Amino acid sequence: MHLVIAFASITLILLITSACQSKKAASGAAAIGGNVKMVELRQVIHSQVPDLHRATALINMVGFAEQELGAINEVYLKYSKKFGKVSANHSKSAGDLHLILREWEGQTTRRRRRLTDALLAMKGQATAEEWPAISRAFMNSVAQQSDRYQGLHASES
Repeated sequence: MHLVIAFASITLILLITSACQSKKAASGAAAIGGNVKMVELRQVIHSQVPDLHRATALINMVGFAEQELGAINEVYLKYSKKFGKVSANHSKSAGDLHLILREWEGQTTRRRRRLTDALLAMKGQATAEEWPAISRAFMNSVAQQSDRYQGLHASES
């Protein structure tokens, strides 16, 4: 059940398209871009996983997840800016916007799957006792380091 919640959370965080992004929200100074640091996840692994071999394997997986999320962030920043420009142009049609959304989706689908695969690989290295803390820290780290997630929450407030 916890795994289903984790998948749903990743999907929610990474799949929701925010069509009404302001230019500032899409490219503001607070954007993380490719500089992803999953600090909470690293701390949980260091404090909760006593086996050095498994902890090292998990930290390596965190590095991979950071790279994938960073690439997702970069694509998000690029396409949200592009979407904002086209949507502000009165002469552009819905077809123009849909084309951008299809391109955007194509750029992130594989990376979202690899990010999910990283979560599952971590589960394979964690014990049943360690897993709840690791999976929670993974989801928190994704939320904290996702420009898309942050952009959605900025537009809701």
